[in-house]
Amino acid sequence: MKQCGTLAIERELIYQPDGTITNAVKTHLNSIARWSRVDIFILKPTKPTQEVNDTRQAERLRVQIYGDSESVENAKTRILLMIDDIVRPGDLQST
Repeated sequence: MKQCGTLAIERELIYQPDGTITNAVKTHLNSIARWSRVDIFILKPTKPTQEVNDTRQAERLRVQIYGDSESVENAKTRILLMIDDIVRPGDLQST
């Protein structure tokens, strides 16, 4: 049975100033999808609603991951590690 997992991330972490996803992130997400056997989609932020109290949260990109429950959790963990590598001093390309 397919499950869906969602992560919210800041746009500037994965997009270049010209509006394209960095090649390192794209390659890494494709690798995670292949290895974990999941489908990964990057979705634009939803329009703010009354249900969303934090406007900063509403502006984040949504990374949706589809697959079986274990694979989704594995992919979420790997994506969070990728984001940690981006935020920390250092380079994603070195991983």
